[in-house]
Amino acid sequence: MPRDFIITKEHRRFKEFATAVRKEKTIGICHGEAGVGKTLSARRYAHWDEVGTFVDEWGPRSAADAKVQATAHRSRTVFYTPEVLPRHKQIMNEIGHLQTRVGFCIDEHLRTIGKVTGVHVGNVAKLVELVIIDEAERLTPTALELLRDEHDRHELAIIFIGMPGIDQRFRHGRLHRRPSRRRYRENHARQLSFARTSLPPGQASHEDQSTRDHHRRCRRGRREYPRHR
Repeated sequence: MPRDFIITKEHRRFKEFATAVRKEKTIGICHGEAGVGKTLSARRYAHWDEVGTFVDEWGPRSAADAKVQATAHRSRTVFYTPEVLPRHKQIMNEIGHLQTRVGFCIDEHLRTIGKVTGVHVGNVAKLVELVIIDEAERLTPTALELLRDEHDRHELAIIFIGMPGIDQRFRHGRLHRRPSRRRYRENHARQLSFARTSLPPGQASHEDQSTRDHHRRCRRGRREYPRHR
């Protein structure tokens, strides 16, 4: 981590923003002019100068690893910068690779403090809660769709960082989370329940009264003008 890093108001705002996105398990967009400190703030939040170097080297283990593993456990964040003109499959593979390695660091820390025992079970990549993607304007529409699907399936929080105007590009619905059918049915049932109990007992709505009047006129017409048999 750079020693000359100065904590500014903008960095504190980014920290609050990233923490909220991570807590709510949603997707956030951070955009601004070059040089305002977006990338530095994101790397600082993820402690990527420590954790990123550790997962890139991935060499023999040593006693000093425990400190990096504890840092990875606190941040539970991956910082990623795609290449220019990247392939969407390459992007997903590289992000998944970083998630797995950071997940192993988190898992090792949990074992050190005694919260996890036994053999590795499940996907350790799920221990990562937030992925920050810098230079997000480089992403293709297919890559955005794959990342959104990853968010939907695993409730993975994602932050896209880019230049001004990137929010306009992401305003076409690709990043909106699709509610599950079960959740839709539950919400729909609550809406119906609210509609049924919104009027006092014995008082019909305007639509119900109109329907009753229509049926009453029809019955009156049948009595006054009986059909010939």
